[in-house]
Amino acid sequence: MPPELNEAWVTTYVQILIALLVFALGMPPLIYQLSLPREIGRVAQRQGVKAWEYVLFAVSASVLASFAFIWLLNPTNSCLAGKTWGCAGAAMVTGVVILISVPWVRIMLQSSPEGLAERICRSSVRGFARTGELAEWRLMDLAVLGAWCTAGEEKDRVLDSFSAIAVQVQSSKRYTGAELVEVIRGIEATLSSRDRPGSDPNLTAGCSILASIRQRGASAVSDRDSVEAGRAIGRLGSFASTYLSDSTAFALLQSLGNDRSATFDLGLAALGTDRFFIALAALSQLESLEERDRNLVAGKSYELLGLLAHFWAKGGSSRKRAEAFMDLSADSFEPSFGECVRAAQSYHYQVALYATSDRLEELLARVRKGTQ
Repeated sequence: MPPELNEAWVTTYVQILIALLVFALGMPPLIYQLSLPREIGRVAQRQGVKAWEYVLFAVSASVLASFAFIWLLNPTNSCLAGKTWGCAGAAMVTGVVILISVPWVRIMLQSSPEGLAERICRSSVRGFARTGELAEWRLMDLAVLGAWCTAGEEKDRVLDSFSAIAVQVQSSKRYTGAELVEVIRGIEATLSSRDRPGSDPNLTAGCSILASIRQRGASAVSDRDSVEAGRAIGRLGSFASTYLSDSTAFALLQSLGNDRSATFDLGLAALGTDRFFIALAALSQLESLEERDRNLVAGKSYELLGLLAHFWAKGGSSRKRAEAFMDLSADSFEPSFGECVRAAQSYHYQVALYATSDRLEELLARVRKGTQ
């Protein structure tokens, strides 16, 4: 038989139980919503972080607590009278709060940027091992997470997840060379977010990951990942030349290797923001590549001549640098420097780089005038 309940005890019991229910069902979800931005909360929901499990556990704990209050903590129970009853009641309330807090803490850890990045990484790798494909929606969620994270350690965690996915996919026999496009885009989005851009170390680490993807993908059946990684490095280099330090932009330039298109993009962005050290380094790198590969012929050297035309159009000392190259190397172009400029102008027009095409047209007019 349950112990007899008096009016005072029933009132106390109901008040305590209601307080527990309010805490269990109200406060933690409210704190959860306030502590996470809306975008991260949506990512957590899509990635299977289930708050309803917490609610179920909280209700269950409260029900158990109600039975305990009735059977064990009733003041008419002679074995738990006086001070002992007070101590036991306090211990019971504390225990229930602790039990309710355990899944709450677990959900908060799963919903943190680090927890979500690790969760997405594991799910993506398992999914690829099972189906041979990466779920794009998971990678897009990881990109949203990376763009939201603050520069430094948080972005490093997201980049580590992208790197782990890339390594696992490229080491698989199922890899064909075209599976990592969303990974590459995600890395770029993580680093070049306008509101929360990556730091210099973040950018260096991200470009190192992209360079590894490009290198490993070069020998695959398709070269799509390799090409996309190179283009992403070039765009990040342009971003670095605008927003980050010269040392970081220069390090990215060196990592481009033989990628002429990315080198052109980086040099053009640097020239547009008057960061002449980086722009000049890009121009010199293109000059070295073309001279090494003996590409000073019509139909090639598009990037070199395009950047050279922008230097010439800039005027001042930039024009002097362009004219110094033309005076020194114009005779090395075949069949003529003018014909090579004309071919480059046509190429940039066809790929809709109209600003570069216009600068080459101006340079061509100068060449024609000089030959008259």
